[in-house]
Amino acid sequence: MAAWLRVAALGRPGPAGFARCTLATLSDGEVRELREAGRRIFGNLPLSPDRTGNKVLRKKWLGPIVTSGDHKPFHDVIRRAFPTLGTEEQDHRRQKLSYLRRRGKGPPMKGAGKRSAKKK
Repeated sequence: MAAWLRVAALGRPGPAGFARCTLATLSDGEVRELREAGRRIFGNLPLSPDRTGNKVLRKKWLGPIVTSGDHKPFHDVIRRAFPTLGTEEQDHRRQKLSYLRRRGKGPPMKGAGKRSAKKK
């Protein structure tokens, strides 16, 4: 608590009569005490440039999945068993493309796009 008393004693009166003090006027130990007190009051973690690993710890733990050996996605297993079977999205896409081709709105033949038409 010595740092708090020193801040009050060293600080010049600022606006509304509050004492102002910069951390440069305090010793290293007093600055450390002030930061520790602020951490306890506000519940902040210490500022450290070291990596904490929190990002890795937030991810879902894959231990049981990897060790069980049954970690292949279900759709991959089904696709290998039934290669002609497709999803609803794939079926819809194929139907839409065939409809556009019948109307003449499909993709151009290879080498017959806008760029080749400009060169001629």
